[in-house]
Amino acid sequence: CWLFCVLVTLLSLSGKSMGSCPTKCTCVTNSPPFITACSQQNLTSIPEDIPVNTEELYFSKNQIHSLSQGALSRYENLKNLLLSNCEIEVIEPNAFSGLIKLITLDLRFNKIQQLQAYLFSGLIKLQTLRLEDNDITSIENFAFQGLNLTRLNLDRNEKLRDISGKAFHSTKVEQLRISNSSLSSETAEALVPLKDSLRELHWQNNQKPLRFATEAFVGFTFRALKLNNNGIKDIDFLEGVVTDELSLDDNPIGPIDFSRYPNLRQVRKLHLSNTSFSIVLASYFNDMTHLSYLGLEDNGISSLSEDLRPIFMGLQYLLLKGNTLHCNCELRWLKRWLTAESGVNINNGEALECVTPSVRTITSMDDVYFTCSEPVIVTISRTLNVSEEEGTSLTCIGEGDPAPTIIWSSPNGDVASIPPPHSRTLTENQGIFHIRSASLHDRGEYACTAVNLAGNNTVKVHVNV
Repeated sequence: CWLFCVLVTLLSLSGKSMGSCPTKCTCVTNSPPFITACSQQNLTSIPEDIPVNTEELYFSKNQIHSLSQGALSRYENLKNLLLSNCEIEVIEPNAFSGLIKLITLDLRFNKIQQLQAYLFSGLIKLQTLRLEDNDITSIENFAFQGLNLTRLNLDRNEKLRDISGKAFHSTKVEQLRISNSSLSSETAEALVPLKDSLRELHWQNNQKPLRFATEAFVGFTFRALKLNNNGIKDIDFLEGVVTDELSLDDNPIGPIDFSRYPNLRQVRKLHLSNTSFSIVLASYFNDMTHLSYLGLEDNGISSLSEDLRPIFMGLQYLLLKGNTLHCNCELRWLKRWLTAESGVNINNGEALECVTPSVRTITSMDDVYFTCSEPVIVTISRTLNVSEEEGTSLTCIGEGDPAPTIIWSSPNGDVASIPPPHSRTLTENQGIFHIRSASLHDRGEYACTAVNLAGNNTVKVHVNV
């Protein structure tokens, strides 16, 4: 949009040049930047009488279908070339020869199917190459040979299945976008030649699930690595990742203990929304001392331990919307922290809500509503008879808020501890103690104890052998 606005402003100020200008085009040639605008004119070819001093050529929304060899070679002063929405299907070799000053090449919304070797050869000053929204199926070896790009955009080429291993040979790219394609995980190997230059990789919404090799990103130093919605389940590749920003939104990865990945200690922005990251432990993030942004939306999180407070206080942004927070005594600390001047932008200003035991805004609730209930044992057999060498099980069900830990202790000193479910919407926990082959050594009193933050309750069972 900004290019169009600039163009309109320049044309209104400078007017149409008295020199040569193609029919249906408007030219500004009496003061730089020298512009020729021919967009939306139903042109089927690039006119031959475009002023040779043109620096910016706006040719979008025409029907030229192909770019022939040397079609633009006369315009060696071109810096910006916009050919989007031109129904281009074929680009012949050397179509861009001679454009040694070109900085921006926009080929969006065309019907290009293949990028052949050396297609952009000679564009020594090109910084931005836009190829999104085409029909590209493959990219051949040496397609980008010699380019030194700030930005390469291949987004929304949904038929793109193959990037050849040497497509980026002798190429530098700072930001690469290959989202909404049909690439395989092995495509990461084709990116290896970009290790020294690539700082941002946006590879999102892939049409097939991705499973990266452990060494896929070893040697890269990213400013941002965004891998959202790629069906990623295996995260071993994180061992080799070095980045300031990591985005894994919308992948079914579950909780991640980031202390296992020393290379990620420098991460500043971490996006983990809608990833089934339902358990949030402080130990996962303690080593990430530079973390300033943490996105944990829509993860089914029901509780947050108070030992997360130091981590949250070190953030600038914390996103927790769309979770199923259970506001019992365990979240009283969070309410107090939210109502204090924490200096942290939480949910971009939107209120954080409890889902259970009632739907209310956390900060609107008095402390007395954040309560826990002492556990009770609701199901247990008081006496059990078993024959020698028979197997049996002792079942104890405890109920409380939060659901209690169940601890079984036997007369011979064996102890079994059954932790509660992580979801705070569940108030019961079942603990089973197994006697595999009963002997006289197993007879006596067994104690079942239910324990939570509000207290404990013990019931004893007598086993006769």
